[in-house]
Amino acid sequence: MSIKKNTMEVVEVYSPIEDRNIHISLQYSGIWKEAYHLDELVDVKSTNLYQYSFKFNGLKPIQILKMKKVR
Repeated sequence: MSIKKNTMEVVEVYSPIEDRNIHISLQYSGIWKEAYHLDELVDVKSTNLYQYSFKFNGLKPIQILKMKKVR
């Protein structure tokens, strides 16, 4: 029998949407409407940009680690 461990991954997500209450509902936050990885930021033309660091389990965000304004 093989036991598969949950592997958590820390992912940085960028969004022009600020959500100070994201810890209340990670999966349903408005940031996901405009969420980008670092390599996708070339196409983002917003003047405001926020960096969110999450722990993910697969495709599901489990925990918010930090949030900061980067631009």
